[in-house]
Amino acid sequence: MEFGLSTTMIEDKDIFSQIPILFEYGIKKIELRANLKHFEYNNYKKIDLLSKELNKSDIMVYSMHMPFGNVDISRQEKQIRNNSILRIKEAGLALQRLGGKVLVVHGGAKIENDKREKRVKISIQSLKELSDFCAEKNLNLAIENTLPGRIGDTIEEILYIVKKVNSSNVGVCLDTGHINVHGEPVDALKKLREQLIHIHIADNLGENDDHFLPWEGNINWEKFINVLSKINYKGILMLEVVRNEKSVEERLKQVNSVFRRFSSETLDF
Repeated sequence: MEFGLSTTMIEDKDIFSQIPILFEYGIKKIELRANLKHFEYNNYKKIDLLSKELNKSDIMVYSMHMPFGNVDISRQEKQIRNNSILRIKEAGLALQRLGGKVLVVHGGAKIENDKREKRVKISIQSLKELSDFCAEKNLNLAIENTLPGRIGDTIEEILYIVKKVNSSNVGVCLDTGHINVHGEPVDALKKLREQLIHIHIADNLGENDDHFLPWEGNINWEKFINVLSKINYKGILMLEVVRNEKSVEERLKQVNSVFRRFSSETLDF
Protein backbone atom coordinates (compact mmCIF):
# COMPACT_ATOMS: atom_id res chain seq x y z
CA MET A 1 0.00 0.00 0.00
CA GLU A 2 1.39 3.38 -1.01
CA PHE A 3 0.94 6.59 0.94
CA GLY A 4 1.19 10.29 0.22
CA LEU A 5 0.62 13.58 1.97
CA SER A 6 -1.56 16.46 0.85
CA THR A 7 0.09 19.82 1.40
CA THR A 8 -3.09 20.98 3.18
CA MET A 9 -1.15 21.01 6.45
CA ILE A 10 1.47 23.38 5.01
CA GLU A 11 -0.76 25.32 2.62
CA ASP A 12 -0.09 28.52 4.55
CA LYS A 13 3.63 28.22 3.78
CA ASP A 14 5.67 28.59 0.61
CA ILE A 15 6.16 25.07 -0.74
CA PHE A 16 9.87 25.68 -1.46
CA SER A 17 10.56 26.29 2.24
CA GLN A 18 8.91 23.00 3.18
CA ILE A 19 10.76 20.63 0.84
CA PRO A 20 13.67 20.00 3.28
CA ILE A 21 11.21 19.16 6.07
CA LEU A 22 9.20 16.79 3.87
CA PHE A 23 12.44 15.11 2.83
CA GLU A 24 13.65 14.80 6.42
CA TYR A 25 10.49 12.94 7.41
CA GLY A 26 10.55 10.62 4.42
CA ILE A 27 7.56 11.97 2.48
CA LYS A 28 7.86 10.54 -1.04
CA LYS A 29 4.56 11.46 -2.69
CA ILE A 30 2.50 14.61 -2.28
CA GLU A 31 -0.73 16.20 -3.43
CA LEU A 32 -0.24 19.89 -4.04
CA ARG A 33 -2.94 22.40 -3.21
CA ALA A 34 -3.47 24.85 -6.08
CA ASN A 35 -3.10 27.93 -3.92
CA LEU A 36 -1.07 30.84 -5.34
CA LYS A 37 0.19 31.76 -1.87
CA HIS A 38 1.47 28.19 -1.50
CA PHE A 39 3.04 27.98 -4.95
CA GLU A 40 2.53 29.83 -8.22
CA TYR A 41 0.83 27.14 -10.25
CA ASN A 42 0.38 29.55 -13.18
CA ASN A 43 4.07 30.49 -13.38
CA TYR A 44 6.02 28.03 -15.54
CA LYS A 45 9.43 29.23 -14.32
CA LYS A 46 8.42 28.61 -10.70
CA ILE A 47 6.87 25.26 -11.63
CA ASP A 48 10.05 24.08 -13.37
CA LEU A 49 12.16 25.25 -10.43
CA LEU A 50 9.84 23.40 -8.05
CA SER A 51 10.15 20.27 -10.16
CA LYS A 52 13.96 20.40 -9.92
CA GLU A 53 13.92 20.94 -6.15
CA LEU A 54 11.45 18.12 -5.57
CA ASN A 55 13.47 15.77 -7.78
CA LYS A 56 16.59 16.50 -5.72
CA SER A 57 14.70 15.31 -2.65
CA ASP A 58 13.12 12.34 -4.44
CA ILE A 59 9.62 13.71 -3.83
CA MET A 60 6.94 13.08 -6.46
CA VAL A 61 3.91 15.26 -7.10
CA TYR A 62 1.33 12.53 -7.56
CA SER A 63 -1.81 14.68 -7.60
CA MET A 64 -3.10 18.22 -7.36
CA HIS A 65 -6.23 19.64 -5.81
CA MET A 66 -8.19 22.23 -7.77
CA PRO A 67 -8.08 25.89 -6.66
CA PHE A 68 -10.60 27.34 -4.22
CA GLY A 69 -11.97 30.87 -4.02
CA ASN A 70 -15.03 31.46 -6.24
CA VAL A 71 -14.24 28.35 -8.29
CA ASP A 72 -17.43 26.45 -9.07
CA ILE A 73 -17.90 24.55 -12.32
CA SER A 74 -21.64 24.11 -11.67
CA ARG A 75 -22.52 27.81 -11.68
CA GLN A 76 -25.13 29.05 -14.14
CA GLU A 77 -23.28 32.33 -14.70
CA LYS A 78 -21.10 31.67 -17.74
CA GLN A 79 -18.31 33.99 -16.67
CA ILE A 80 -17.92 32.32 -13.28
CA ARG A 81 -18.16 28.83 -14.79
CA ASN A 82 -15.68 29.57 -17.58
CA ASN A 83 -13.24 31.23 -15.18
CA SER A 84 -13.53 28.23 -12.86
CA ILE A 85 -12.71 25.82 -15.66
CA LEU A 86 -9.79 28.01 -16.75
CA ARG A 87 -8.27 28.04 -13.27
CA ILE A 88 -8.62 24.28 -12.93
CA LYS A 89 -6.96 23.83 -16.32
CA GLU A 90 -4.08 26.03 -15.13
CA ALA A 91 -3.66 23.69 -12.17
CA GLY A 92 -3.81 20.73 -14.55
CA LEU A 93 -1.07 22.19 -16.75
CA ALA A 94 1.10 22.66 -13.67
CA LEU A 95 0.43 19.07 -12.64
CA GLN A 96 1.41 17.77 -16.07
CA ARG A 97 4.61 19.85 -16.03
CA LEU A 98 5.45 18.40 -12.60
CA GLY A 99 4.93 14.85 -13.86
CA GLY A 100 1.78 14.18 -11.83
CA LYS A 101 -1.11 11.83 -12.51
CA VAL A 102 -4.37 12.84 -10.82
CA LEU A 103 -6.26 16.15 -10.90
CA VAL A 104 -8.80 16.31 -8.07
CA VAL A 105 -11.93 18.41 -8.58
CA HIS A 106 -15.24 19.16 -6.87
CA GLY A 107 -18.42 18.89 -8.91
CA GLY A 108 -19.74 22.09 -7.40
CA ALA A 109 -20.13 24.23 -4.32
CA LYS A 110 -23.12 24.64 -1.99
CA ILE A 111 -26.50 24.86 -3.69
CA GLU A 112 -30.19 25.20 -2.95
CA ASN A 113 -32.05 21.91 -3.37
CA ASP A 114 -34.52 23.31 -5.89
CA LYS A 115 -31.60 24.12 -8.21
CA ARG A 116 -29.76 20.81 -7.82
CA GLU A 117 -30.90 19.13 -11.04
CA LYS A 118 -29.88 22.09 -13.20
CA ARG A 119 -26.57 22.58 -11.42
CA VAL A 120 -25.72 18.88 -11.73
CA LYS A 121 -26.27 19.11 -15.50
CA ILE A 122 -23.96 22.11 -15.73
CA SER A 123 -21.38 20.32 -13.61
CA ILE A 124 -21.47 17.32 -15.95
CA GLN A 125 -20.92 19.59 -18.97
CA SER A 126 -17.95 21.20 -17.25
CA LEU A 127 -16.49 17.86 -16.21
CA LYS A 128 -16.72 16.58 -19.79
CA GLU A 129 -14.65 19.57 -20.90
CA LEU A 130 -12.14 18.96 -18.10
CA SER A 131 -12.06 15.25 -18.94
CA ASP A 132 -11.12 16.01 -22.54
CA PHE A 133 -8.45 18.43 -21.34
CA CYS A 134 -7.01 15.83 -18.94
CA ALA A 135 -7.02 13.15 -21.62
CA GLU A 136 -4.90 15.41 -23.84
CA LYS A 137 -2.47 15.93 -20.97
CA ASN A 138 -2.37 12.25 -19.97
CA LEU A 139 -3.99 12.96 -16.61
CA ASN A 140 -6.77 11.27 -14.68
CA LEU A 141 -9.64 13.38 -13.39
CA ALA A 142 -10.82 12.42 -9.90
CA ILE A 143 -14.20 13.82 -8.84
CA GLU A 144 -14.27 14.19 -5.06
CA ASN A 145 -17.32 13.53 -2.91
CA THR A 146 -18.25 16.72 -1.09
CA LEU A 147 -19.72 17.91 2.18
CA PRO A 148 -23.52 18.01 2.62
CA GLY A 149 -25.41 20.47 0.41
CA ARG A 150 -22.90 20.48 -2.43
CA ILE A 151 -22.76 18.79 -5.83
CA GLY A 152 -21.61 15.20 -5.36
CA ASP A 153 -22.37 14.99 -1.66
CA THR A 154 -23.65 11.41 -1.90
CA ILE A 155 -21.96 8.38 -3.42
CA GLU A 156 -25.04 7.75 -5.55
CA GLU A 157 -24.91 11.24 -7.06
CA ILE A 158 -21.19 11.15 -7.70
CA LEU A 159 -21.49 7.76 -9.41
CA TYR A 160 -24.31 9.17 -11.55
CA ILE A 161 -22.05 12.08 -12.54
CA VAL A 162 -19.15 9.78 -13.40
CA LYS A 163 -21.47 7.62 -15.51
CA LYS A 164 -22.76 10.66 -17.41
CA VAL A 165 -19.26 12.03 -18.04
CA ASN A 166 -18.46 8.57 -19.41
CA SER A 167 -14.71 8.79 -19.90
CA SER A 168 -12.00 6.22 -19.21
CA ASN A 169 -9.80 8.80 -17.47
CA VAL A 170 -12.50 9.86 -14.97
CA GLY A 171 -13.16 8.28 -11.59
CA VAL A 172 -13.91 9.11 -7.98
CA CYS A 173 -11.75 10.54 -5.21
CA LEU A 174 -13.23 9.28 -1.96
CA ASP A 175 -12.75 11.78 0.86
CA THR A 176 -13.23 9.80 4.06
CA GLY A 177 -13.66 12.93 6.16
CA HIS A 178 -16.43 14.28 3.93
CA ILE A 179 -18.36 11.02 3.78
CA ASN A 180 -18.06 10.47 7.53
CA VAL A 181 -20.02 13.68 8.19
CA HIS A 182 -23.16 12.24 6.59
CA GLY A 183 -22.43 8.65 5.64
CA GLU A 184 -20.25 5.62 6.22
CA PRO A 185 -16.76 5.35 4.67
CA VAL A 186 -16.82 1.54 4.55
CA ASP A 187 -20.16 1.50 2.72
CA ALA A 188 -18.81 4.10 0.31
CA LEU A 189 -15.87 1.86 -0.55
CA LYS A 190 -18.20 -1.05 -1.30
CA LYS A 191 -20.32 1.10 -3.63
CA LEU A 192 -17.41 2.71 -5.48
CA ARG A 193 -15.16 -0.29 -6.17
CA GLU A 194 -13.67 0.01 -9.68
CA GLN A 195 -14.72 3.68 -9.99
CA LEU A 196 -12.35 4.56 -7.14
CA ILE A 197 -9.07 6.04 -8.41
CA HIS A 198 -7.92 8.21 -5.50
CA ILE A 199 -8.50 8.48 -1.74
CA HIS A 200 -8.20 11.40 0.67
CA ILE A 201 -7.62 10.00 4.14
CA ALA A 202 -8.82 12.08 7.09
CA ASP A 203 -10.78 11.45 10.27
CA ASN A 204 -13.38 13.34 12.30
CA LEU A 205 -16.13 12.80 14.85
CA GLY A 206 -18.93 12.72 12.28
CA GLU A 207 -19.97 16.33 12.72
CA ASN A 208 -17.34 18.57 11.07
CA ASP A 209 -14.65 18.17 8.42
CA ASP A 210 -11.89 18.37 11.04
CA HIS A 211 -9.07 16.83 8.96
CA PHE A 212 -7.86 14.76 11.90
CA LEU A 213 -5.33 11.99 11.45
CA PRO A 214 -6.74 8.45 11.30
CA TRP A 215 -7.55 7.09 14.77
CA GLU A 216 -8.08 10.63 16.10
CA GLY A 217 -11.80 10.48 15.19
CA ASN A 218 -14.49 7.80 15.02
CA ILE A 219 -13.93 6.13 11.62
CA ASN A 220 -13.39 2.39 11.93
CA TRP A 221 -10.08 2.15 10.08
CA GLU A 222 -9.67 -1.58 10.65
CA LYS A 223 -12.90 -2.25 8.72
CA PHE A 224 -11.92 0.35 6.12
CA ILE A 225 -8.56 -1.31 5.47
CA ASN A 226 -10.22 -4.71 5.30
CA VAL A 227 -12.65 -3.62 2.58
CA LEU A 228 -9.89 -1.68 0.80
CA SER A 229 -7.90 -4.91 0.53
CA LYS A 230 -10.92 -6.83 -0.76
CA ILE A 231 -11.68 -4.37 -3.58
CA ASN A 232 -8.00 -4.45 -4.62
CA TYR A 233 -7.51 -0.68 -4.64
CA LYS A 234 -4.33 0.21 -6.57
CA GLY A 235 -4.11 3.95 -5.93
CA ILE A 236 -2.54 6.10 -3.24
CA LEU A 237 -3.80 6.76 0.27
CA MET A 238 -3.33 10.52 0.42
CA LEU A 239 -3.44 11.92 3.95
CA GLU A 240 -5.27 15.25 3.98
CA VAL A 241 -4.85 16.56 7.50
CA VAL A 242 -4.21 19.86 9.28
CA ARG A 243 -1.55 20.73 11.87
CA ASN A 244 -3.94 22.01 14.55
CA GLU A 245 -1.75 23.53 17.26
CA LYS A 246 1.29 21.39 16.42
CA SER A 247 4.42 22.29 14.49
CA VAL A 248 4.99 20.82 11.03
CA GLU A 249 7.71 18.57 12.46
CA GLU A 250 5.48 17.26 15.25
CA ARG A 251 2.64 16.53 12.83
CA LEU A 252 4.96 14.78 10.36
CA LYS A 253 6.15 12.47 13.13
CA GLN A 254 2.50 11.53 13.69
CA VAL A 255 1.96 11.13 9.94
CA ASN A 256 4.79 8.60 9.82
CA SER A 257 3.24 6.73 12.74
CA VAL A 258 -0.05 6.54 10.83
CA PHE A 259 1.73 5.23 7.73
CA ARG A 260 3.35 2.49 9.81
CA ARG A 261 0.06 1.58 11.48
CA PHE A 262 -1.76 1.38 8.14
CA SER A 263 0.98 -0.88 6.80
CA SER A 264 0.79 -3.08 9.89
CA GLU A 265 -3.02 -3.31 9.75
CA THR A 266 -2.84 -4.21 6.04
CA LEU A 267 -0.47 -7.09 6.71
CA ASP A 268 -3.01 -8.58 9.14
CA PHE A 269 -5.61 -9.05 6.36
